Amino acid sequence: MNWPPDLKDCLDEAYWRDLNKNETVFGDELRMAQTPEGKVKAMVKKRIEEHFGARNVWRFMPVQTGFGSVALDFIYCIHGLFVSIETKAEARAGKGLTPLQRQTMDTIDDAGGMTFLVYDEATLDHAIANIRLAVEFHAAKGNQCSTTTTTLPRR
Repeated sequence: MNWPPDLKDCLDEAYWRDLNKNETVFGDELRMAQTPEGKVKAMVKKRIEEHFGARNVWRFMPVQTGFGSVALDFIYCIHGLFVSIETKAEARAGKGLTPLQRQTMDTIDDAGGMTFLVYDEATLDHAIANIRLAVEFHAAKGNQCSTTTTTLPRR
């Protein structure tokens, strides 16, 4: 975001931090302070695309509103595989999955998808390793869904 130079120059950073409530001005950009879970989400987004390539990854991050089906933090299609990831900042401190999140993970697993709880580098490494194994397994069997397209007849 570009701020008027005369306004930005006459106010100090502390004023901007107070004005924007936990936001800090760096040069011409306004950057939001990240929550601990936000840092985990940023790590997941970056590393999944690095490992599997942006062309091979489709990502959706649903915003929970209380209506409709419950989803996890990330819904991915990676090389044709359905993967869903729930992120937590403090899973080790007893702040793990809610019963509804656990039920959602079980439902996705039962339907043939892959689900992971990620709260640090090690759990993300575990998820990436398992996704990579599944991708390699399906590719070896010739079942890579992302290379085929099915067109349904129009009514």
